[in-house]
Amino acid sequence: MKRKPVSLQDIADACGVSLMTVSRAIHGKFGVSPDVQRKIVACAEEMGYIPSRDLYQLSDAKPTMTIGFVIPHLADTIFPAMFEAIESFFAERGWRVMMCCSHNSTISEYRVISSLLQLGVDGLLWCPVAMDGYTHLRELLTQSHKPLVFVDRRVPGFAADAVIVDDRAAMQRLVEHVLSRGAGRIAYLGAASDRSWTARERKAGFLAALSAARLTPDETLVRNVGSDIASGIRGACELLDGAKRPDAICCYNDPLALGVEKELLSHKIKIPNDCLLTGFSDTLMTELAAVPITTARQDATALGREAARLLYRRLVSKPAKTRVTKVIPTTLTIRASTR
Repeated sequence: MKRKPVSLQDIADACGVSLMTVSRAIHGKFGVSPDVQRKIVACAEEMGYIPSRDLYQLSDAKPTMTIGFVIPHLADTIFPAMFEAIESFFAERGWRVMMCCSHNSTISEYRVISSLLQLGVDGLLWCPVAMDGYTHLRELLTQSHKPLVFVDRRVPGFAADAVIVDDRAAMQRLVEHVLSRGAGRIAYLGAASDRSWTARERKAGFLAALSAARLTPDETLVRNVGSDIASGIRGACELLDGAKRPDAICCYNDPLALGVEKELLSHKIKIPNDCLLTGFSDTLMTELAAVPITTARQDATALGREAARLLYRRLVSKPAKTRVTKVIPTTLTIRASTR
């Protein structure tokens, strides 16, 4: 039976706010406080709000030779290189790839994936923002009968192929490297929340390394700040203002590490003499930084090409019941920030 779509008015009634307030919150416009926006977005997710309509009759759509690629954000990430590998793979076979950003919003993911399905894409490659809250999107994708491959991150319990790296082990090796350099007060700057696969796994790797070394993490040195350069600057300011300054800072990703480096150098704090620093992903800017940054290298090209290969197999071959998870190896890139 076709489920009645959830409307903006339904969300407004549930939250006790106006229709205009809900519209502004869902679309990220000004005029709504952060707390109210979070409440509305959470309610929309819980109710299963999907911006698009008429998405339940997609199984009979004709092939379009088009693939959808959904990523959380684009700047200072491995996703451009990943897209290039994916696009190259499918272009060689006469297919097109449509890349869309969800801007780290699960509501935007609903909108983007719904739109791609309406446009008739034959399959999806998806880097999800979160690990939970996808009950209704799961239902939508199941009814669309479109093959799906997770890339770089995944949603536990979601029946789909996945191509990832071992984020936990890679972060643990980074922290062990920092420990081997004599660091004792190690800080960790993580993503804004632990909802995503990569955020959870990398933070777990940091804690596992400390546990293996029989060190108790200092809660004042473990902070969730964000994933961009500005968040790194802010996180470094918070750490420098604390009673105990760290002698090493391990970051969730490279943009955070770049922001940290900028702030440390502005305070005349020498890297690595006064503070060791690491990132994660090995984007180009870590090599070009004033003090080149030690990081864990994710092979974006291998991630993209393997994900494309798995999806293509689902598209042109008889569907297999067994789901595949491919783990791409990582390596440490040791640079001046920890030497």
